Amino acid sequence: MDSPNSTDVRDLISDFLDCFTILSQRFQLYGRDHPRTRESWAALDAIRSRLARALPSRVEKLAIACHNGRFYFENAPLRREPQQALLLKRCFEKSGLGGMLVSLGIEEAALKQVLGQVATGKTRLGIESPPEGFRWMSSAEIHRYQDGHQGELNVNAVLSVADVPLQAQVYNEAMTALSSFNKECSAGRDAGPDAVAQAARCLVEAVLSHPREILPQATAHYYAEFMLYHSVNVSILALSAASLLTRDPGQLELIAQAGLLHDVGAALLGEQILCKDQPLTEEETALLMEHPEKGARLLQSISGLHPIVITAAFGHHVKGAQGYPRALSEYQTGPVTRLVEIADIFEALTAYRPYKRAITAPLAFLQLYAEPSLARIRQYVDLLAQAIGFHPVGTKVRTREGEQALVCGHVEADPQRPIIRLIVVSPDGDRGLGCPQEAACGDLSWSKPAEDAKVVVTAIDPLEDLKRAEETRDSAAEPARCEPAW
Repeated sequence: MDSPNSTDVRDLISDFLDCFTILSQRFQLYGRDHPRTRESWAALDAIRSRLARALPSRVEKLAIACHNGRFYFENAPLRREPQQALLLKRCFEKSGLGGMLVSLGIEEAALKQVLGQVATGKTRLGIESPPEGFRWMSSAEIHRYQDGHQGELNVNAVLSVADVPLQAQVYNEAMTALSSFNKECSAGRDAGPDAVAQAARCLVEAVLSHPREILPQATAHYYAEFMLYHSVNVSILALSAASLLTRDPGQLELIAQAGLLHDVGAALLGEQILCKDQPLTEEETALLMEHPEKGARLLQSISGLHPIVITAAFGHHVKGAQGYPRALSEYQTGPVTRLVEIADIFEALTAYRPYKRAITAPLAFLQLYAEPSLARIRQYVDLLAQAIGFHPVGTKVRTREGEQALVCGHVEADPQRPIIRLIVVSPDGDRGLGCPQEAACGDLSWSKPAEDAKVVVTAIDPLEDLKRAEETRDSAAEPARCEPAW
């Protein structure tokens, strides 16, 4: 039996869409009792069972979006596009639908009704007596749907930088290269650095040529590969900051590799530690604190890796008496390691983990500036803020008037002045973005917005509604594991 986190959920969604489309075609061509149709039924049931195990218990329905010929799940494009789902894409395009909401426990009779709609192209909103457990959704509905309940407007990839083809292509190439590298290391085989080096080159080219189109992607805490997302995000953050100091591709490629491989030791620990949502035991904590040294030793055994990459793996948690592994007082860490360290902490604070919620970027920067052990390297925090802004591109914000907006840029050389576009919703539910306009940050405790600022914004917690509900429900429960990201 697969472990709950053994497969990336979005890959299973791709399999689901492929099998769903094939079954609709066979159901129409052969009828329900043909061996090929029964074979497709069994395959779809198997995928649904795997999804039920891979998703959190509270998730009973899948909200899958389709936009510009691409499928999205949980605010991000599918890493692997379904190869057999062309018919389903055409249904969305012809009908103008935004997506579909399907229950994992949908009954066979209801599913047959949906399959007939897909096979005949009769997918539309407002169908009388829709089948129980399934609903076609408009663009407005699919964007409001989040984590199994109707919450406030949820700006997802359809309106964010993740919709840029370059973003998906480069990001997925880095994920694939890093995943292959980690698997070879886990199996004790020689993991050549060529694929990771090529992924680093692609990231550098993308950051230098399109700095606003290559940004970290959000991670959901139940993705088995959140360590891959974390490492790619750290690489992108470190690259974005370093590109303000140098445009030399060779130097930037080393920084990209350092970010990609900094946590290779942690990636080898296994899900029983990385995905644990309860406090770690003393033994587990000791194993976790060994990951920098183990990762560095592993990288030392691979020919062709630059010492800077190995040093970043070893030293990104070294902070004298407060960090790990313990090092001599004379031990000096270089600027690449320190830059990777800051990117590592920032990403960990702003990403979901099985044992903690994500926090907004302004709050993450506040913690970075307030942490005493980071005071000596505060210039790297400044550099990251200068590169991505206190409200990074793609951040959902709210104005003082209560309007919601999306950050699409920053005034040059001023990370406290984001450029936003208001989210406009028409009476019939269609969404769009208003004209770009300058704004001021209203959630920076160390700086007040200028008195003449026309628009003042604060970052929105993407799970604020769900958080309130869970805090009420779990108020008497034992506190979950909580520990500093550093």
